[in-house]
Amino acid sequence: MNKSKSSNSTSSSFIGGWNFSNKSRSSTANHSLSKPKSKFIAKNKSNKNSCSSRNKFSSNVTSRLASRASSYASLVPSTAMSNINDFQTKDKVICSICHDTNYVKCIVGISFLNLTTGEIISYEYTDSQLYVRTLYSLKLWEPLEIYISDKGASTDKSKFYKLLCNSLEEQDVTGFGSTTVIFISNKLYNLEAGQFIIQNHLLTSTNNKDALIDKTTKDFENKYLALKSMAAVFLYYHESYKTTGPRFNKVRIKLEATEKTALIDIKTIKKLELIENLVVKSDISLFKFMDHTITKMGKRMLKNSILQPLTNVASITMRLNCVTFLNDQTAGISDADLNIVHLIRKQLHNCKDLDYLFIKLLVGDIGSPEDKHSVSSIKPDEVINFLIALKTSLESFKEIGQLLLCVDDNDQEIIILNEIKKNLNSPVIDEILENIIKSCLNEDVHWATSNIELQNQRIYAIRSGSDGFLDVSRTLYQNIIDEVVKEIESLSTEFNLCIEQSFDDKRGFFLKLLKTDYKRYKHEMETTTLPNIFINVNIKSGKYVEFSTLKIMKLNSRFFEIISEISILSEKIGLECISKIKEYTVYLFMFSESLAMLDFICSLTQHIKIHKDYTVPNFDSSIMNDSELRIKSGRHPLLEKKLTNKYIANDTSMIKNVSNVQLVTGCNGSGKSIYLKQTMILSIMAQIGSYVPCNYGKFPIFHRFYSRFCSDIIELNTSTFELELREINFFLQHLESEPQLTMLAIDEFGRGSSIGDGFAICLATVKYFLNKNCFSILATHFNTMPMFLQMSKNFKHINMVSHISTHEGKELGSNVIKMSYKAKEEPKNFKMEHYGLKIASGIFDKCIITKGFEISKQIKEISILDEHSHDDENRTLKKYLKLQILRVTYAKLQEHKQMCKANNIPEDNEYLKSLQNEFIEKYSKI
Repeated sequence: MNKSKSSNSTSSSFIGGWNFSNKSRSSTANHSLSKPKSKFIAKNKSNKNSCSSRNKFSSNVTSRLASRASSYASLVPSTAMSNINDFQTKDKVICSICHDTNYVKCIVGISFLNLTTGEIISYEYTDSQLYVRTLYSLKLWEPLEIYISDKGASTDKSKFYKLLCNSLEEQDVTGFGSTTVIFISNKLYNLEAGQFIIQNHLLTSTNNKDALIDKTTKDFENKYLALKSMAAVFLYYHESYKTTGPRFNKVRIKLEATEKTALIDIKTIKKLELIENLVVKSDISLFKFMDHTITKMGKRMLKNSILQPLTNVASITMRLNCVTFLNDQTAGISDADLNIVHLIRKQLHNCKDLDYLFIKLLVGDIGSPEDKHSVSSIKPDEVINFLIALKTSLESFKEIGQLLLCVDDNDQEIIILNEIKKNLNSPVIDEILENIIKSCLNEDVHWATSNIELQNQRIYAIRSGSDGFLDVSRTLYQNIIDEVVKEIESLSTEFNLCIEQSFDDKRGFFLKLLKTDYKRYKHEMETTTLPNIFINVNIKSGKYVEFSTLKIMKLNSRFFEIISEISILSEKIGLECISKIKEYTVYLFMFSESLAMLDFICSLTQHIKIHKDYTVPNFDSSIMNDSELRIKSGRHPLLEKKLTNKYIANDTSMIKNVSNVQLVTGCNGSGKSIYLKQTMILSIMAQIGSYVPCNYGKFPIFHRFYSRFCSDIIELNTSTFELELREINFFLQHLESEPQLTMLAIDEFGRGSSIGDGFAICLATVKYFLNKNCFSILATHFNTMPMFLQMSKNFKHINMVSHISTHEGKELGSNVIKMSYKAKEEPKNFKMEHYGLKIASGIFDKCIITKGFEISKQIKEISILDEHSHDDENRTLKKYLKLQILRVTYAKLQEHKQMCKANNIPEDNEYLKSLQNEFIEKYSKI
């Protein structure tokens, strides 16, 4: 296997002008790979192979990237600093996939190049036969383009390609956006190319260059597919989009481990409304509900954390400890000036989208002619704005670093805050700010908020004395302004008018007069126009009449000439300053990551300050070595916010090998689906590192979250029941191949077929779950199903309680069903007859309802699914239920004893007495 890799890479050591054996770039690059030999595949195109179609598609791809070039072409608007934190603009991402059918297992390497942040994230993992992890990663990143090899495992006849296209088509239907698949030359998937990129294009600093290169090389050791995919995405992008996208001279490269985060399937993300609302996209979702971030980096981290919850208890606990620390620091403090979270968030407002800002330093050689087509390099007219944005951000870094001095260096529980404090108090910040930026910029330079301030900023940003010609030009600049002011005063006196001056970037100085003064002047002078000295009169602009004079226009001409001279001199000095700052780029991105994490933690802290009835989740393993999910008074966070009246909380208790498979019954509208969603959302929030909306929460670590809820989406040529079976089979196959703990939530499985067949397939599936490593909650209207499952050792029945409110004198079926929205465990009399007919009685005609009751009675008499047909099993069932109560009580008793022993405290007699009373009460009810 290694031999074939070696021979392949040797024959491909010269690809597109990249000479990897000589570690240098060939001059023939522009000719050999300006258009790689690739097969372009556009979805919904029948003429894939035609030349015209290929050219048209290539043009479309180029225009798609080019259309985004304007966002790179200019830095943040200087008159609206807040615009930089607009989260509506998604990151621009492309990706490359590499996998090999020679492997018995489906091993996949995938790399994502983020054009917005200048970062390559690579993964290598063993995927399922349905490529679950790969398709999930594509949904998570939403790349503009996907590159796959034109040979071997990824051809258009392969299973992988078909699954990929089906997934992309489904994403289009469900509103997740569209992605284009492109076949590229297999030669680009080259190991030597990947090593070359790490050696020559990895972002490092002078001090740690060799160490960082060695570390990254070691990370990719034996990760051949990840390294190949990284090389392919870097090479293809840089040779195909030379003039329409940023060309990175340096990039950040990371190899991420997939086992550190949980997987949430695509439909679960949608149905749980994790990112977008199901009905109205702009309405509330979990992301929008929890989002109190200030910076765009913080928003990225929050979104990624929701879609990829952590699976490492230590990492989750560290986040929770930091949130608790900041919350405790602000407890009882009403003065905002003493509130550390408020002060940190105030400073974060001064920080831009730092990744977008610093990416400018990664693109080519600043100001060099060869980069004139690069849309993301720092252009001359952006230099001053870039330096001011960087100065403002670094000053905020220092302020935040000082605020974090209250963090104890020796407190290992809040190590995240300690690392952030260490980074933001780094001497590197002073080196950049004091020795480089402030030696170039004036102390009081700030972001402009108006046209005239912007103009003055361009003129006076560079420190005086930096260049003699610059100082002379500034004197001439000020003289022209003084002459303009003097001219306006002279005109106002001569014509007895209150003339005001204004400034515009294009027009320069111009004059304006209130329309009321203009009318008064015409009335007093008995004329219809202004004096002839005033030209270019415009009376249609709001409440002012605008005009100019010949002298003012001549002054403007000289004014713009001087501005041009000042700009050239200032930009030259600024570019010299930026060339020095480039040496610190790796540190700047480190500061950006620290700010992102701090913003994320402050957002979680702010959330629990707004919602005070949240609690810290517990992840301690149980005494019996079995995973346990226990929630006391849990609440659905989104529904709770929407409800005007009080939310009815519910408990959830699931213990592996005791009650990890649960069946929820109840009438329509009783809250079954909400109960399922609530349990899953709280588990996700806990693994993010967030407090959860309940009185107490103990959670296991789930590595996968799968769910299916009732939906009206129709798939072409597929029945509702068949589609449902396919989705559940997807879960079953994954449970068979994965040892890690999975959470499943399924709503009304089997509803799309006949009563008998639906009941049978649902019951068989539940029994299958009983022997798998998963926590499963299923909601159903098959009320007799619990009778078939109560002999199972790890099954529990939950019923959403509802009551019938009877009105005397009313017709049959007109009784009102009152929902309590309360979950009751192991109910004895849970079945409410004819609840569907009772709900329909308020809608349908009386004669139809009456006939419905008659038919229902006849069906019940012959139904084998009636619970009364199982009376023979009652005695055996009671014995089992008694044993189950004994087992659960014994487990609680052992847990209490070991807890007391571990903490060296006496046993709690009150707790033991309450445990005894609970046992007697449950045992006597059987």
